[in-house]
Amino acid sequence: MSLELLTVIKDGARLAASRNGVLFMVLFALFQGFTMLLVLSAGSVYIPVSPSMTGVEAAPPPGDELPEIIAALATTLTNLISGLLLVPVYIVAIRSFVGKKRSHIPDDYIFRRIGRATISAYLAGFLMLFIVVCVFVAPFVPLYWMVGTVDGLMLLGVVLIAVLLSVILTAFVWICFLFINHTIAVEDAGPISALRMSWSLTQGHRVRLFILAFFLAVVQSVITSPTALLPDPLGFFVMLPLTSLLTILSLAIFARAYVAIHPEKGAIRQRLST
Repeated sequence: MSLELLTVIKDGARLAASRNGVLFMVLFALFQGFTMLLVLSAGSVYIPVSPSMTGVEAAPPPGDELPEIIAALATTLTNLISGLLLVPVYIVAIRSFVGKKRSHIPDDYIFRRIGRATISAYLAGFLMLFIVVCVFVAPFVPLYWMVGTVDGLMLLGVVLIAVLLSVILTAFVWICFLFINHTIAVEDAGPISALRMSWSLTQGHRVRLFILAFFLAVVQSVITSPTALLPDPLGFFVMLPLTSLLTILSLAIFARAYVAIHPEKGAIRQRLST
């Protein structure tokens, strides 16, 4: 199963520009905007639960900023909850792009085991994050024993080697687990099975997948970087639709890449049609 990058990019771009693609862009933008508003509200302003709480010594007055640790906790919980709401959109989008649906979304794509798929994708995401963090940190562990024994240019060289290894290993692991959400959305895999299946699927295609991911990252950087020069809140309102467009474009392209390298394309079509 060959991975023709130009074909995958063209197919993904056409799907992203279809009616369904535009619909997912709008949904993603709405969810992202809502999430950002929730995070800002949770992390910056204190709103009492009831009027009886005002005047309590332990409670800050209404409108005061939350203590940093509480604000961080509130922001983290808000991100977790909003992420859980956004995962089903990704699941349905992946099914639609894998099934090459342009103008309508079958009911089965929306409702088939959507709860189980959402939980599995969420858990698999945490597992992947844990593995990536461990891989990223691993090359720096030997530095703990080297501090004080080497210095100067030698220490600088060791640090640069650790950084290079960390980046290479992290990129490798990320590519290996690129299709965990696809196996969950399409093949009803569990969290552990999704990691294993994605690792197997990417074998023999990792260099091309890295090139594809690097290309999309460069495109996203080139398009979104100028928005950093815009004043707030204009930068936010310009960045939001651009991010949504590029996210759905990448999702559609990787969905077509998943189909291209899958050894059982007939099984994919059959599973999406049942």
